[in-house]
Amino acid sequence: RDWMTNLNFVQIATSQFPPRYLKSGVRVHNGFNEALSSVWPEVNDFLTKAYKHYPRLKLYLCGHSLGGALANLCLGYLVLSDEPRNVDAIYTIGQPRAGNKKYREQLEVASPDTKYIRITNNQDCVPSLAGGQHCGVHVHFDANGHLTFDPPVWKKAVQKAQSIQGSAASMSYAGIADHSGPVYKKLVEGHWIKSECSQMASNDGSFNLCERILYLMDMLQEDVKAVRRYKVQFRSLMAQIVKSRNIIVVIEDFLAAGVDQGTRTRLNNSLQTFFELMSKTRKEVIARHSKKSMLQSKGAKSSLKHFNNTMTKLAQNFHTTITSLHEALLKANCAPKPQQSHYSWLAAPPMPKYNPADYSAIDFRGIDFASMGKGDSKGGTEHVSQLLEQVEIMVETGKLEQALQVLNKLERGDGTIGQLDEEDKALASFLAAKVHAKLHHHKEAIQALATANGTGMMSTSMMQDAAFGTLKNDADFARIQSQFSSGVPQGAAAVADINNFEMHMLSELFDEADDNGDNFLTTEEFNGLINEMGGLENILDNLGWIDKPGKSPEEQRAHENVMNQKTQILNSILSDMGSKYRNAVSLNQFIALMARLM
Repeated sequence: RDWMTNLNFVQIATSQFPPRYLKSGVRVHNGFNEALSSVWPEVNDFLTKAYKHYPRLKLYLCGHSLGGALANLCLGYLVLSDEPRNVDAIYTIGQPRAGNKKYREQLEVASPDTKYIRITNNQDCVPSLAGGQHCGVHVHFDANGHLTFDPPVWKKAVQKAQSIQGSAASMSYAGIADHSGPVYKKLVEGHWIKSECSQMASNDGSFNLCERILYLMDMLQEDVKAVRRYKVQFRSLMAQIVKSRNIIVVIEDFLAAGVDQGTRTRLNNSLQTFFELMSKTRKEVIARHSKKSMLQSKGAKSSLKHFNNTMTKLAQNFHTTITSLHEALLKANCAPKPQQSHYSWLAAPPMPKYNPADYSAIDFRGIDFASMGKGDSKGGTEHVSQLLEQVEIMVETGKLEQALQVLNKLERGDGTIGQLDEEDKALASFLAAKVHAKLHHHKEAIQALATANGTGMMSTSMMQDAAFGTLKNDADFARIQSQFSSGVPQGAAAVADINNFEMHMLSELFDEADDNGDNFLTTEEFNGLINEMGGLENILDNLGWIDKPGKSPEEQRAHENVMNQKTQILNSILSDMGSKYRNAVSLNQFIALMARLM
């Protein structure tokens, strides 16, 4: 019965929602809607009576598999209403997608204070069966039973697509075992038991600190995928941070089993430091989500040299901290605490074993940040953004004539691929103005500043750069200065209708193909990416941009027509990559092109 409901993939406009939501494009899974609407009068009547007797009642929704989808749809029924009700939290396990992109977006707007946690396990195929977009924070149990947060989507999607082919009807896919309710129960209870046992031993928050570190570790991996500058450096640091995961996980096992107070104190102190270092790293990463660089920053702190020094210090501090954790584990004495009577039914966590090889594999001190990001080219041809970064380094180091030569090469397009976006064009003009001003080419400096001013991305504060000191008495310089906006410079306009979920997914997709971290994709890499991800249909399905086909011949033909249209759009994207973008695109350009497929 559940599987028959799950496999009814068609998305519909249900009369359960007011017309304004349907007009906005909200659509939900037909099978789930039929299942919930058949019992909704009883559910709604029960809630009305409950709230009448208990006005401050807190409402929690939860469910596994079909129940998870129904919990999601129940949230929609309650908040996308003319008489909305508050839902405190929703917890789902192995939940399929219940609605389309507009449904997700309207839920987020209508229930901003609702805590939504969505749990999945290893290769559970059910969350991928229906079309649309998932809601909530994604918590995932990996193959080893360890928790991860917001795990990489595309590689899992490809594996599931390959495994599910031809097996959904016969239920022979191994991912069905990962979907089992008892399996989920064992995983969740096992993790809860470790947390409770650690809490019984001491209320110092060490176990929770480990969880926060692991969560931040997963978030950082995703954040790095969206950086516009210094991706190679961030990837190198993240590679060592990720290798530290095994040590943090085994610390959780030691805390749960029980350790002497001296060891616990040392672990807690070092965990605090590790978390602080992770937070500082994330601050550096988020700062590079836009190409601020020399365009939006001034002074020594905007330089590549300062950035490399900051990253080197972070790496050194990470090494010192992970070494402290390593030494504390080597000297740890297990001291199990007697279980309290109300936890007597729990099986005590096993005595953990620490493998020093986990520490030996970590090498923070071996990262040479200064040698990275030198603008390695693909196939002997440099991307325009790489040349622009070279100019920044040359200006920093006083190689002004060389910088001018590279800027002229950029303008001519000799031996380059790609196209500068508007923010990069503003930066190029700004750098040209600085070079000319330092070389006392006043006329050329004024012309370059006028070009930068025309982009609308400059501000008065940028005119305070020391390089323009020789232009202060120039009438044209004063005129341009008066025209500058006093506001904060604006980056490239955001692509219309792309939500945060889609931005995250597209950034991750781009990163999958950007193997060397140079922040651009060639046409060849773009084609390879589509094949690697299982084809255009699989990509669009995971983005929630197409619906699953129904079973009838008419629905199958309609789906085929949609895919033919999408394929034509893809061909036009590839054509533009070859002509307009000269066979290479940056992340912003990639997102703008992919948005055509919505």
